[in-house]
Amino acid sequence: MSDGTFCSSCRTPIAIDCDEAGVRLPCPNCGALYRTVQISIVETLHALDGTGMKVKRPRVKKPILEQFDKPSYSHSRKEYVRHVRVIDREEDKYLEMVSPYGSEEAIHHCEEPLSQHVGHGSAKSQKATADQRKVSDFTPQRIDGEGADEGASSEP
Repeated sequence: MSDGTFCSSCRTPIAIDCDEAGVRLPCPNCGALYRTVQISIVETLHALDGTGMKVKRPRVKKPILEQFDKPSYSHSRKEYVRHVRVIDREEDKYLEMVSPYGSEEAIHHCEEPLSQHVGHGSAKSQKATADQRKVSDFTPQRIDGEGADEGASSEP
């Protein structure tokens, strides 16, 4: 049955429910004043899923193999994209691919030896962050004034 207003008693479609004064008109078929309003709502849902795995060895801190293939939202493209990453520490391989779903077009492709994949994530240089800190930022100060630099007086 399609959307619309129907007589609740005989299910006859009612085209005009009220007159100009706002008074409900009786059903032309059975004379009843009860109405049923039917409204249909249709939504479409698209589900995306992904997979991921890590292979670990006993007494080895990092996984020897990490791999995932999952949806990731691209803010620049305003859509979900397929994100594939493989990190193989035993074979020294790094692979990362980003592409739109249902397309062979590559938005991003990086395939190189893992040892040469630097400047990303945990491979970023720790030296730069250490250089940003100053030793004086970490010098402890005592509240009572004791332990100040030698030769400096705590009195004005």
